[in-house]
Amino acid sequence: MLFTVGMDTYNDLPKKTKGLMAYASSYDGITHLLKTDDDCYVRLPQLLQSTVVSRVHAYRKQMERDQAEKVERKEQEEAGGVQGEEAGQDDTNRLEPETRIEKAMDAAYEGMYAGFVENPRGFWPVRDPDSKWYMDPKEMPDNVPHVHYAAGWGYMLSRDAFEIFAKDSQRYDEVPKLAPSWWKAMYWEDVIVALVLHRRGFRVQNTLSFRPAWGACGNSTAVKHADVDAPDIFPGFYAQQVSGLWDKKVIQCNFGVFRPGSYMSWKEWRDGLEGVQKVR
Repeated sequence: MLFTVGMDTYNDLPKKTKGLMAYASSYDGITHLLKTDDDCYVRLPQLLQSTVVSRVHAYRKQMERDQAEKVERKEQEEAGGVQGEEAGQDDTNRLEPETRIEKAMDAAYEGMYAGFVENPRGFWPVRDPDSKWYMDPKEMPDNVPHVHYAAGWGYMLSRDAFEIFAKDSQRYDEVPKLAPSWWKAMYWEDVIVALVLHRRGFRVQNTLSFRPAWGACGNSTAVKHADVDAPDIFPGFYAQQVSGLWDKKVIQCNFGVFRPGSYMSWKEWRDGLEGVQKVR
């Protein structure tokens, strides 16, 4: 178990995330990092299948299609009587099967920023003073970069991504003049990760195996955000997983009465619960 120094408050979440990624970066054997909350249920085989394995398969298929196109072009060139250097170019670009596999594996270990994009409009400072995510215009101007981001309850990063975040975060903290204007005032942990990675060319990959609180739980579910239903519903998740039932069908994954798949319907139900902070 890893502990970081700091207050255990919502606004201090970025500090925890920085500590987590700095720790992961210090060990060479860590290839991927899943950042998730304690109200989420993780199914490791499905997580690896929907992130690492799927990227390997997709890359291999793309390489096979590219190779087939090269062969077809060369056959067309030879049939048309193309001679010399132009006709022989494709030979140098062909890859042996072992090399194609290596490149496919590299694709699974680089450039990954995967999670569920809850807000399709992307980040924009919230100005409602009653909101949990309120931001004072004096601290956070409207001209902050507009980025799409993976919801903070769960996202997966490859090593190059979390190393970049750890290094850039440390540099911004140590040399404030190098930091972007939003750096100090940004305490949305999921958005700050997206903003830092966006500056380095990363874009979030919306991954549907990461299921939000209002989403159904199909057999491909890898990370389920249970929100207020956690931890009461976790024993049921575990029982349906070990029995194999979850691998065969959509299971019940919440106790609320709302329209499945509808954020607004789920929000209305959640906001009506006693003792629960409203989502604004």
